[in-house]
Amino acid sequence: MNQPPLNYRLILKRQRLVQRMFDTAISFRLAQLKDAWRALHSAEVRLKRPLPEIRALLTRVPVDPASSEDEAWLAQFDNKSFAEQQMMEWQLWFLNNQRQAITKLEELK
Repeated sequence: MNQPPLNYRLILKRQRLVQRMFDTAISFRLAQLKDAWRALHSAEVRLKRPLPEIRALLTRVPVDPASSEDEAWLAQFDNKSFAEQQMMEWQLWFLNNQRQAITKLEELK
């Protein structure tokens, strides 16, 4: 295996990002997520084929790889105001993606 060594400093800086994004994406929206995934699974069974475009909408994250490695950007999560603003933006982002997924599922009926 020819992998670079782990960057523990970056891992620790990402920790707040990951915790907050997990809460925003999953913990605070678990009931809605269950409904969306149930609807997706039902549609895939009914259509007898996977629906990767809709799966992508439900699994995307609002942070690109470059930002997740930017130590200056990650350090901003120590600022409560910045972190709360990001979480509000993420809530809207996840909600919009979920709505798009549901709309696409309804179009398949």
